Amino acid sequence: AEDKALLALLSVAGTEIPGELCHSEMNLIKDRLQVNCSGLGLTEVPSALPNTTGILLLNTNHLASVSTASFQHLPELIELDLSGNRLGALHTGAPLPLLQELILSHNALAVLPTLQGLPALTHLELNLRGNRLRMLPEKAFEGLTGLKDLDLSDNALEEL
Repeated sequence: AEDKALLALLSVAGTEIPGELCHSEMNLIKDRLQVNCSGLGLTEVPSALPNTTGILLLNTNHLASVSTASFQHLPELIELDLSGNRLGALHTGAPLPLLQELILSHNALAVLPTLQGLPALTHLELNLRGNRLRMLPEKAFEGLTGLKDLDLSDNALEEL
């Protein structure tokens, strides 16, 4: 009976641990709740994040594929750091209307998806050392009228 209770406890704890391991604090400069899930070895985006999260640090994990749908429950999200993961795919079907900064450096992206679902994006960092971008889709940046900073250095781009 003890073994079953312990197993049940571990099963429940295992689903919640990633969200609980993330450190949350107010970013006083940006007046937003910042949740730091950096370097936790995560293979998926934690679902137990506060819905008031404004800045989410998911850098230096083991994320291979991420969808913007994973962040739909974070309506105040303005910054997302996905650098230093193993991202080979970024699916941007679900809009993130307030997202202003997206950091994708040091991943394994070979293709950049179109980013129309991110109209508030003003800073897109693609300092992609170790990535494999060879081309950009024709409409990759369509609708990003506020885009101010774009860094495509250290890629294998053959044409722009």
